[in-house]
Amino acid sequence: MILPDGRRLHLLTWHATPPAFDGPEQRNTRRNHDEAAFWLYLLDSPQAPPEPFVLLGQANADPEKGNGDKGAIRALLADARLQDVLPSDTVDYGGTLGPLRVSYILPSAGITVTGWGHAPTPEGARHHPIWIEISP
Repeated sequence: MILPDGRRLHLLTWHATPPAFDGPEQRNTRRNHDEAAFWLYLLDSPQAPPEPFVLLGQANADPEKGNGDKGAIRALLADARLQDVLPSDTVDYGGTLGPLRVSYILPSAGITVTGWGHAPTPEGARHHPIWIEISP
């Protein structure tokens, strides 16, 4: 995406494996962890995108609640190169899982975020669409 000042805004997107429906080897839990950890690896590599960028997607990992290995998502949210502007639940699975934060929009540190929130949940859906407004 080209911004009004001519710079390119890089969108980094992903949809991670849910850390559920697992066997004793915990492949889904480990894969979910690694899919979140990948972004830190990318940001530390020579292939890291230049700012401005936005990392967004469905991590299928809550940093505090639910199933899974929380280490990678916590590290990602704590990274100084990213802004965590919408730290709230984004889905309600009901039952024993209940509300969780699994969707994220993480703009790079140099982006000015002017608004954020949840859009109305579509009828029959569990996930709450989230949005941010930026001013590059």
